[in-house]
Amino acid sequence: MCEISYKSDRFEHVMVGKMEDSKIYEELVEILKHHTKHPEILINSTMESHIVNDVKVKSIRLVDVFLECEDKYGILFADDEID
Repeated sequence: MCEISYKSDRFEHVMVGKMEDSKIYEELVEILKHHTKHPEILINSTMESHIVNDVKVKSIRLVDVFLECEDKYGILFADDEID
């Protein structure tokens, strides 16, 4: 079972099955590369980086990020979690 919590435009990684946080983070960086105009920013990003403010993903694109995460990890985000 996959568990990823969302708070203030940040992904706070808990644990996904036996996957480590660093592996989840690497996969999320790959997802985010498709949703930012400046993928080079991700080189210096950390798990604490703010997706909108630091990584420069437009807030309107966050839905696409969530959908891609849902597909990749087999999870569902409740609408109220995304708002």
